[in-house]
Amino acid sequence: MILFDYLLLTTALLLLIVTFTQSRFAKNQIFTSTFLLIIWLLIRTFMTHHAPFSNVFETVVMFATLYLLKICFSDKSVRDSLLLKIPGVLLITITFLFPESLRQPRELPAILDSFWFYIHVPSYFIGYVSLLFAFILSIIQIFNKNNERKTITNELQLSAFFMTIGLLTGSAWANLSWSHFWGWDPKEIWALITWLLTLLTLHCNNKKLRLLCISIAFLSMLFTYFGVSFIFSGLHSYK
Repeated sequence: MILFDYLLLTTALLLLIVTFTQSRFAKNQIFTSTFLLIIWLLIRTFMTHHAPFSNVFETVVMFATLYLLKICFSDKSVRDSLLLKIPGVLLITITFLFPESLRQPRELPAILDSFWFYIHVPSYFIGYVSLLFAFILSIIQIFNKNNERKTITNELQLSAFFMTIGLLTGSAWANLSWSHFWGWDPKEIWALITWLLTLLTLHCNNKKLRLLCISIAFLSMLFTYFGVSFIFSGLHSYK
């Protein structure tokens, strides 16, 4: 399985890098790269008998897949942006940094074996992917004369919506598992901060102020996703 991981993820990464050449062959390779990641997720699901986002390694692959899917379904003018593809390359590259202990398929921890697991986790990742997408579009807007404001607003609204679902389902799940709706766990706190910053960004009308707010929200999201998992210990420590 480890060899298969490397082979499939390496192929997906190389095909995505090829798209930066803007050649005729490279034009649609982002679709092929995304398809390979979807295949990886399906095989991982078959091997583990549960959804493929039970540890940080699996979630990075899922994050990359959702992000590339968003690019694939975007307008051609957006899809052809080189800057927009860089996070996809970085996300897939990060998967090669994880130790074999995390790459090995494993059973779902008992605490995660819940109906809420299949709603709570994907909701947050759709929200985070939309926030990342909005952040990159905000940077593109600085250098591009085309007005991406409407698309950015739509992505921020989508992000806030799914983060709200994540917060609500997380509270319901926490009450079921730990007998309380909120425990001031580091992950909970930073997820709340990211959600509030995203809502704040939605209400910024000034272009420069919005870029500042969305940048802070993006950094908060990164810390919630990676920083909290590796720096703090808590109820959400599922490396």
